[in-house]
Amino acid sequence: DEILPYLKYWPSGTSGKAIYHYVQIYRS
Repeated sequence: DEILPYLKYWPSGTSGKAIYHYVQIYRS
C-alpha cells in the first residue's frame, strides 16, 4: 500500500490553457 503523489496535466475549464494539478492517489 502506498500514497502516490504526482502532477497531472489537463486543460483548465474555458481558459483554453492547460495547467498542472497536484494529485494524490492511493495504490494498494
